[in-house]
Amino acid sequence: MRLVMAQIEPVTGDLEGNTSRILSVIEEHGSSSDLILFPEMAVTGYNCGADFESEEFIADARHCIEARILPHVKSSHVILGAPTMAHPRHEANGNIRIHNSALLLHNQMIRGVYHKRFLANDSHHEDRKYFIPGKDEFLVFHVAGHLFGVLICEDMWAQDHERNLMADMKAAYPALDAIMVINYSYFTYTKQPFRLELLTHHSKSLGIGMVYLNAVGIGDIVKNIICYDGGSWAVTSKGDVAARLPEFKEAVEVVDYSPHARCEEPADARQFGDKCSRIWGALCFTTRRMFDIPGIPKAQVHVSGGLDSAIVAALAVDSLGPERTILITNPSRYSGDNLLSTGRHLADALCMPLHTVAVENFSTSLLKDMDEDAVRSGETKLPSEIPLVRSTIDAVGRTVIGLAECHYNHSSVLATGNHTENVLGWATFHDVGSIGLFQPIGDLTKMELFKLAEWINESHGREIIPASLYNGTIKPAAELADANEDPFDYFLVSGICAELIRHRKTRRQLYTAWKEHTLTEEYFPNGEVYNYPEEVWQQNVDLCWKRSRTSSVFKCAQAAPVLIISPRSRGFSSRETIITRYFG
Repeated sequence: MRLVMAQIEPVTGDLEGNTSRILSVIEEHGSSSDLILFPEMAVTGYNCGADFESEEFIADARHCIEARILPHVKSSHVILGAPTMAHPRHEANGNIRIHNSALLLHNQMIRGVYHKRFLANDSHHEDRKYFIPGKDEFLVFHVAGHLFGVLICEDMWAQDHERNLMADMKAAYPALDAIMVINYSYFTYTKQPFRLELLTHHSKSLGIGMVYLNAVGIGDIVKNIICYDGGSWAVTSKGDVAARLPEFKEAVEVVDYSPHARCEEPADARQFGDKCSRIWGALCFTTRRMFDIPGIPKAQVHVSGGLDSAIVAALAVDSLGPERTILITNPSRYSGDNLLSTGRHLADALCMPLHTVAVENFSTSLLKDMDEDAVRSGETKLPSEIPLVRSTIDAVGRTVIGLAECHYNHSSVLATGNHTENVLGWATFHDVGSIGLFQPIGDLTKMELFKLAEWINESHGREIIPASLYNGTIKPAAELADANEDPFDYFLVSGICAELIRHRKTRRQLYTAWKEHTLTEEYFPNGEVYNYPEEVWQQNVDLCWKRSRTSSVFKCAQAAPVLIISPRSRGFSSRETIITRYFG
């Protein structure tokens, strides 16, 4: 059969644009294909938030299907994701009831509808807030002599639920040849290999083909940015790959698909790139779309001379190009020679000018006024004599300068905060590390950034990121009056913060895991963590636990949104609360 896999990029709420993209595929391939597959929520986008509570929005989406798309669907069959009204249409309190649905279109008619059964509700998902689960009914149909079934995204993840819908469908329809699964599945650095393993497991165990069609694009839940990576698959009942679509880009591929064929090469999850290459692909794609969709001309990166801002600067240039990137440095009296020289090295390596706007004059003028006010009030200690006061002014002063530069340059700040800083609260309110359009590396630990910096240099074939920033030559520093060097052992706290947020471990569990040598190996390579004295380990666990549950929560709540990279991210995804008295 002739299958068209339309891995398109739906844009949230862009009913007109999404409909036009769908129509362009149908008009090009409708007369020559048996089946055209579009993603879950292709008409509306997935992260629509409050729009899913608007009856007008749902009606407009339905109008796009019935008035614009259906007239163009003729001989081919089309599977299309969209929200649909449930029955009854309203709750007792007046709220609307909707389904997450897959519609089967053929000969200018809706031939069948399937409603998503398993509603994703972990991490950032809120399916149960907006959608009503479907009933115990399957959608199956014949095309080109084959019997196909339809499922939606979470329905495929049988290991997370009490039922295996693939097995149930096969049992109800023994002649079933393949299942078409439409998705809006978000990126994490662990997910793509696992998706393939899951697909091939289902296909071989049930003797059916599996076609996995994923959306590509970005979305948000205000405090987290989400990347949808595409990477769609068609797998035969032998577990072989019949088609693989690219990651991080739109693709429409015509596949001569035979559900029970033997392909030349079996599926192998080892074919994926390493962790750093997958992460860099997601970072570049998301950054580019975050600026292109709202039409922001330029990215502005405040280069401190440290590792984090160096990586974000390289990211901006790789994503948007040097013509759309502005590098600014804001030195103070606490900026050391090493940090200033690494900033200049970075700018030279990226073939970019480095604009210098010192924060010193700003800080000095403000402290002078504060000191004069303190004298008038009869205070004996002046604000300028307190390092934390001066540090706060320097940090926030960089943001004031940055925001003014944004208006001048028609740009937006790319925040430079990382996961470890976010969990520890190692940031001042409204500094350029945490304030801006979004935090592209906000879900990457300090140790992961050391690895990523090394990978950036290797992949580019030259030293873009000064090696001294990740090989231990220069210690991380905040360039502030009260912190000449960061007061953490990042080898320990980076991994502890990842265990706390990504794996929801408690202090007690981390004490035990250290004793039993069962910490997550990825965060503590080579087992060197077990060479630390137990007292040091517990002190660092206590430090991270306390900081993660106090100031860092409300700092993160008010910072720029974090791009989700790991299976469970800091931000809205982790569902932490500002007010809690539980400390374990």
